[in-house]
Amino acid sequence: MGKQVASYHSKGSTMQNKIKNKVYESIMNALDKGVVPWRKPWSAVNNGRAYNGITGRPYKGINVVLLAAAEMSEGFTTNAWATFNQINKAGGHVRKGEKCKAFVVFWSRVEKKNVEEDSDEDENFYWLLKIHNVFNLSQTAGLEHLIEEAEVKALVPDSEKVVDALAAFDKYTNREGLTVKENGGEAYYSITGDYIGMPKKETFDSGEDYVSTAFHEAVHSTGAKKRLDRPMKGYSNIDNHSYSYEELIAEFGAAFTCAHFGIDNTIENSAAYIESCKRTIDENKHSIMSAASAAQKAVEFILK
Repeated sequence: MGKQVASYHSKGSTMQNKIKNKVYESIMNALDKGVVPWRKPWSAVNNGRAYNGITGRPYKGINVVLLAAAEMSEGFTTNAWATFNQINKAGGHVRKGEKCKAFVVFWSRVEKKNVEEDSDEDENFYWLLKIHNVFNLSQTAGLEHLIEEAEVKALVPDSEKVVDALAAFDKYTNREGLTVKENGGEAYYSITGDYIGMPKKETFDSGEDYVSTAFHEAVHSTGAKKRLDRPMKGYSNIDNHSYSYEELIAEFGAAFTCAHFGIDNTIENSAAYIESCKRTIDENKHSIMSAASAAQKAVEFILK
């Protein structure tokens, strides 16, 4: 028998679809409130990216978007999160009257039972999508010291963040042999020419604006066959679904990169932009998580 890829569990498909729908609804609800969860002022601890307040580990992929949506929609004062059990084990507690306002999702590897001894190793398990409710640490008591200690370590001037981000962008383009061509007033990635087109830096309102745009195009460039080899067919056709999906990857990827450096990317959160986001999310209702996953891979490729 040839080697097979571990499969998703068919028995859990109904629950997995419910979780994916919940992800979609969470993002759409935020957009309905005028909140673009992947465009937020990334500041404070972990450069503003949501992190587990008990373990200190930052969340990745779609969880960055989900927790940013909850943080901005609910007006939470910290970007630290944890499960109910984690909070209790750390010596804290959720304050009386506080309700859970957020969740995270993850794939869990589950070992199969009654597997034949000579079967392929990759056939011995499957992946199951799971969900955990989490509380913002501002909803808790007894853990204030964890937040205060992390905030002291997080103080970095904004100017340094922009310099660091631009250095990472230059390192990526040099490593990959990507030319950055300054042009009139359009930012884009050329698939056929394998180069990034950018307006002149002085035409941007801020360094943060330039960084966000540059990494948006850098994420597109990771889809090239010689890099991460994403399906880019139809990307150049604005009416094609491939274009919409690839744009979602680039939007998420630029946000994740800005979060990594603590760059404020709350740019162009206009009514028209929000409506455009809602259409993109709606068109990719069943592939939001895969887009976020692809974006995370792109960011890790750029920053490696």
